[in-house]
Amino acid sequence: MKLEEQLIRKSYYETFLMGTEKEHPVELLGRIYTMEQENGLADLSYIRFAQGEIYYHSKDFEAAIFKWEKVENELSAWARKNIGDAQVQLGQADTAEGMYKSVVTDCPTLTAETSLHLFDLYAKQHKVEEAFQVIRTAVAQDPDYPNVTGVARAFYEEQQDWNSAVDLAVQEALRTGSLYWFDVLQHYIEEGWTSGMSPHTFQRAMDTLYYVDTDRFSRMLASFWNSYRGSELYFTWLQSVNQLFRGMDVVPVRQAALLHEQTYEELLKGVYFVRELQELVPGLLTNWLRLTEPQVALLPSAAVLAWHSMFADSLETSTVQRAEELISSLAGTYSLSASMHLFQSILEWAKVNELEAGARLGWWAQEIMEHETYRVLVAGIGGSGKSSFIQSLIGEAVLSTPTAAVTVIREGDSLYMEEITDHGVHSVEELEVFQELTATQRRSKICASVALPSPFLQENGLTLLDTPGFDGRAGAGDVAEYMQLTDSLLLVLDVNAPFSDRERDIVLQLQQKVPHLPITFILNKMDTIYSEEEASRIIEGTRARVHMYFPGCAVLPYSSRYTSKQQLQELLRLIGVGRGRDMEQARNVKLLFLVQKLIQRLLEKRVEVEESLAEEIRWNEDMLSKLKIAVENVRDLEDEKTRAIKQLYRAMKTDMKKGMADSIVNVVRSCADYVREDSDFRNLDKELDAEINRRLQEYLQRKVLPQLHEALGEWTGSAEQELLQGQSHMNEMFEAFNALYQEERLQAACDFRVVDDWNRDADRMTIGIQLEEVSILRRFTPTQLLLKSAGKLFGAIPQNKAMLYNKYKKYLETESFEEAAASVIQQFFMQFDLFEKTLERDMHLFFKQPLSVLQDAVAEAEANMEEKTAILAEMQAEPEVHRDPLTLFELRLRQAEWMMYAGQSRTAVRL
Repeated sequence: MKLEEQLIRKSYYETFLMGTEKEHPVELLGRIYTMEQENGLADLSYIRFAQGEIYYHSKDFEAAIFKWEKVENELSAWARKNIGDAQVQLGQADTAEGMYKSVVTDCPTLTAETSLHLFDLYAKQHKVEEAFQVIRTAVAQDPDYPNVTGVARAFYEEQQDWNSAVDLAVQEALRTGSLYWFDVLQHYIEEGWTSGMSPHTFQRAMDTLYYVDTDRFSRMLASFWNSYRGSELYFTWLQSVNQLFRGMDVVPVRQAALLHEQTYEELLKGVYFVRELQELVPGLLTNWLRLTEPQVALLPSAAVLAWHSMFADSLETSTVQRAEELISSLAGTYSLSASMHLFQSILEWAKVNELEAGARLGWWAQEIMEHETYRVLVAGIGGSGKSSFIQSLIGEAVLSTPTAAVTVIREGDSLYMEEITDHGVHSVEELEVFQELTATQRRSKICASVALPSPFLQENGLTLLDTPGFDGRAGAGDVAEYMQLTDSLLLVLDVNAPFSDRERDIVLQLQQKVPHLPITFILNKMDTIYSEEEASRIIEGTRARVHMYFPGCAVLPYSSRYTSKQQLQELLRLIGVGRGRDMEQARNVKLLFLVQKLIQRLLEKRVEVEESLAEEIRWNEDMLSKLKIAVENVRDLEDEKTRAIKQLYRAMKTDMKKGMADSIVNVVRSCADYVREDSDFRNLDKELDAEINRRLQEYLQRKVLPQLHEALGEWTGSAEQELLQGQSHMNEMFEAFNALYQEERLQAACDFRVVDDWNRDADRMTIGIQLEEVSILRRFTPTQLLLKSAGKLFGAIPQNKAMLYNKYKKYLETESFEEAAASVIQQFFMQFDLFEKTLERDMHLFFKQPLSVLQDAVAEAEANMEEKTAILAEMQAEPEVHRDPLTLFELRLRQAEWMMYAGQSRTAVRL
């Protein structure tokens, strides 16, 4: 046994027991100690060290400590470590800690043992930080020391310090290359304990594992991939993977290739911006292609070429060349369901982003997906007999003549008709309605569909597309759009004017747009030519002219009136029905064309949305300006009408007051007849005041109030005319606004109830009046004081009454009484003055509703403008939010095209 092992096990004492097994170790060591002590030059430290071990095993820890403290040779460091062990056994943890820390040695084994014992001490005391520090130091100093890394791993896991545990596994895997530590790391990944760590931490370990065990590498790669997917570190992980494989001499690895494929498809779903992908995807594609077996490399090759076609400078030339070589050697394939899935994905994205994709494209996609049929587009100029030709095929006249809408005619169990527009698909119940629908010229494009029982269509698997005549609204461009969705074109010619220059130009234009579509010319109305020689001449002449421009196209003489089986069979032969054509690929091409149209429409729709928002903002700005001016105009109109009506009222009051002043003076003066020579002049002033008040009340009640009632009636009539003018002005203003709104949004209902209130108030104020008693002769004027004093003094003397009589008469007849009249008028018109003060409030009520309507319209316009401005600003600030997903859909479309046309000429693929 090696010395270090004896020291670790505390069995160094066994070196003294060799050959003396019968003697007890304590007695033996004591005897040897005595012998050595007698030898003055002997070193007793070895014996003391061994004695300490014996006492330790005998659990006499204090004796052991006493012996070890006396060790002063090369075993002193071990002795200090053992003292610490004994102190731990005695429960002296703090003393033991200090003893362990005091051990100074160059021996790795002792250092490791001391660290492990100190770690154990800290762990039992729950001194976690100190334990972490000690075990990390121990692993760093001597990771090969037995059980050091095992203890560290167990401690890290117990403390759930997954960063330390993972770091230990990575470092040990790199240091030792042991599959054990790679498996430990694999366990940590699967438990999710690595998901928050930087992926670059594991790059070297992954590189090492690739060359050690490919299967374990694939499993660990998949585990890492799944743990990072969807997290904030996902892109960092993908960058790390790109770097990892870039530096490797890789061979195809199926699992790794599958992970690249899944990730690429995930990245192209439109969730990420293109700028985020441009630095990531090229490396991903390059590695995907390298990791894929050549015989199954169609998808990564197509992905590389599609990406290269849109981002030409991002991929290395060698990668593009490799993809081209592979795709030219592989058979093309792309499923119809995959094309439909791509189409549906774009529709779902458009719905989420509130972009109108158009129901017409969706209907066509379903039509192509659900019906495996050979589609033939029938076209011709007006008067060519196109409609009669179609009728001769389907055997029933269901279409309008001529048609103004592209109409799909297919076989069905019963008559079923639909109208298809960009806004929706609607069934049509009545044939007359359907015929009117297809015969009516429309601003917006529509498509019609009719399913009907037709043996010819059913037996031959045909669907016909009837198109408007070229002399109608639909031109060659409209027909060309539908040609992309058909398998053959039939151009109907009138035998009486066959293949005119105009027809030639139209067909040349169509062929330029869809160069690969087969074209057959139908020379119709042959039954109208009665001479066989003339018929032959026309047929040969037409064929010669057609072949000058379209050498491979056939010309079929045809009679819609006398359809024969031979005619129909020849027609079917010429258009290629029954030639074993790959119908699924043909349908797939059409679906991908619809995908292209859908992407194009959504790009245009995005521009339309921005332009529409900008136009709405401009419209709201203009409307807001007009509305604010209108609000001010209404306020000005209110002020103007208020002034006018108040002026009318004041003029009426002024006229009434002028007449009343003189009349009131006359009423007062008329009371002179009340004074007689036999009057009681001592109280005459009171009696006269009473009489004057009675006569004034009678005057006001009988004369003034009726006149005032009539005057108020005239005033309310004039005021109502002013209000009607205001209402008329409001009506004109609101009509102008409603014309701008293109709907009856604003209503200008002024409140004419104020007129009723005025009439009611006029009746109330003029129905009667009770004046407070007016003092006419009991004022404190000098004349009145003199008269009253004279009456008091001389009123009882008969001879003085004549003098008093004359004085009173003269006073009443000559006094002006203006002050008294003014007082009466003021009291009389008090309620009318109060009424005048309410006119301003009434006018405000009159204009309140239209003013409120305008103010609400201002608030609405401001809110609309603010909302639209914010939306437009957001769209313009981040155009990639809508543009980038469509770019990625375009990328997926190009990838599908490369896959479909693999093994064919590059010119077959739309680049």
